[in-house]
Amino acid sequence: MLGQSGPSRVASELGDGFYAQYWNENRPNRSDRLITARRSRVFPLIFTVGISEQEIYSRSAFRQKVYLGGALLLTFIILAATTFHWRRQQALDRAHRERRDFASKFEDALRNLPQGLSMFDGRDRLIAFNRQWLELYDLAPEDIRIGMDFREVFAKQTAVLDVEAYLLDLKKRLAQSEQISSTVQFPDGRVVYISYGRREDGGWVATHEDITERKASADRIERLAHYDSLTGLANRNLFKERIDEALARSRRLEPAFAVLLLDLDKFKSVNDALGHQCGDALLKQVADRIKAQIRDADTAARIGGDEFAVIVAPGRAAMHDGAASLAARLVQVIGEPYHVDGHPVVIGCSIGLALVPEHGTRVDEILRNADLALYRSKNAGRSCFHVYSEELKAEADQRNVLEIELREAIWREEIELYYQPVIELGTGRVKSVEALARWHHGTKGYIPPAEFIAVAEAGGLIVELGDQVLAKACRDAMSMPADVKVAVNLSALQFASANLVDTVTFALTQSGLPQSRLELEITESVFLADTEENLRTLQRLKALGVSIALDDFGVGYSSLSYLTAFPFDKVKIDKSFIDRIDRCETVAVLKSIVQLAKTLKLSIVAEGVESSEQVRRLQSLGIPLGQGFHFSKPVPLANLSWQAPTARRKRRAA
Repeated sequence: MLGQSGPSRVASELGDGFYAQYWNENRPNRSDRLITARRSRVFPLIFTVGISEQEIYSRSAFRQKVYLGGALLLTFIILAATTFHWRRQQALDRAHRERRDFASKFEDALRNLPQGLSMFDGRDRLIAFNRQWLELYDLAPEDIRIGMDFREVFAKQTAVLDVEAYLLDLKKRLAQSEQISSTVQFPDGRVVYISYGRREDGGWVATHEDITERKASADRIERLAHYDSLTGLANRNLFKERIDEALARSRRLEPAFAVLLLDLDKFKSVNDALGHQCGDALLKQVADRIKAQIRDADTAARIGGDEFAVIVAPGRAAMHDGAASLAARLVQVIGEPYHVDGHPVVIGCSIGLALVPEHGTRVDEILRNADLALYRSKNAGRSCFHVYSEELKAEADQRNVLEIELREAIWREEIELYYQPVIELGTGRVKSVEALARWHHGTKGYIPPAEFIAVAEAGGLIVELGDQVLAKACRDAMSMPADVKVAVNLSALQFASANLVDTVTFALTQSGLPQSRLELEITESVFLADTEENLRTLQRLKALGVSIALDDFGVGYSSLSYLTAFPFDKVKIDKSFIDRIDRCETVAVLKSIVQLAKTLKLSIVAEGVESSEQVRRLQSLGIPLGQGFHFSKPVPLANLSWQAPTARRKRRAA
């Protein structure tokens, strides 16, 4: 403030000081002002600055708004940051918990997996495993750690010898497929199945399962399905599969192969005489002999009880000659003596041979033709082999036609009965007659019994034929002298039927024939299959009052042992003994039979008597009855003579 003559308010406000601030109020028409005064320390000057009250409040309100806005913005930023941090922390905590839960679940899964599990990364380093995996490979837990190389992990295991080669092959296969599998086998026989899954980083996860028991069970099932449990040879199913495979190769490469069907001769007699246990032991020895004669490329099979087969694989210089040579060797070696549980045993073997493709290109055709050749071997005397030919097929066709015609003949009751008398050697009287079936074909004439009986057995007609013969023989016997018995042969199939006793009862009742006049003849093959059951059947027949005779005595495996086991009334000595009656050893055997028969109170009949000299020798041995062409051939009922043969000869001479 310059040029003022008297003291002013400014000066008074300053007083002796250098700074003062005061309100200049009550100015008319003007707003109050805030005055700030400062005295200069150098010059005699006073500086003043004023600002109206309105301007002060105006600036203060603006600053207040600015400060308030800033505070609000800062508060919002703090709240947002705090919220973001809280939420982020929550997410981190949740992720951490989830990671812990996942890790815990993963560990639980690893721990409780029934399989072993291992995981490797793209650099072949171990990143996860479980206890089961360690145990499968006999790995010590203290030796295995995360991060180990695959080669290091499996350096001491024994399942894979070349770990490097195994790893290279594994990675190569994983590069081609996301899922692969393999099996490894340990020296102790354990088998582990491994399933690999490819990971994105180039590594893999694998599950490892011990399948030793499962594989053993599968192998057992496979063996039961394809191999014979007794002999270890292929069974019928595998045999046919091998033929199919050989046929497939034959179509592509045209190599020939051969099929042999083998049937054991006289095995049933051995099995029945010595028991099933000895029979099984014999079959094992036969199988061993067959295996010893064939090559590894050939297939030997057991396709039935005593039926075997061989597939002769290509490779022999001439298949026909090679297969025939093998068949001849098999006939020879199988026919050599056996020793079964201390018993000396001799059997034979009949073989049928079919060549492929010469004798067929289908399984059924090949087996049928080999079977036809086998049939020829059996009919040719057994213990031999035959090769299939068209002639055999023609014979089979003839048998089929004959079977049809025989069926019709049985239905029309065209089978006739002839009778052959059994003579009392001392008096020449007829004691009984044996009923024998004969067939006179309308166009073919006389059909030998050996031919049509075999057809009846093969075609399942023998029971019906036997029942018809029994009924007719009982009716015919009613016209014979009352003291003459009628003998009827029973086949094995008739005897095995459940209604045999009822059939015999019906035939007797229908004809009115007394039970004491009926005699039933059986062979060993009839009753030895099931001794207990057949003994009961024989006892039931005996209870009816009929007589039981053992036919063809002496040709069986152990005929003597059965005379005491079954209720026989008569034994008929086989013709083979009578033919050799001039030999001292035969006479010794016959004397033993006569003595045994007397002890057991059995009647004795000599079959096949053909000369007076035989009659004389039989009488000297004490054999009272004879049957054969010397007395009479089988004749129709009308031609039977009840006179003694000597009387008939004298009458014819007169």
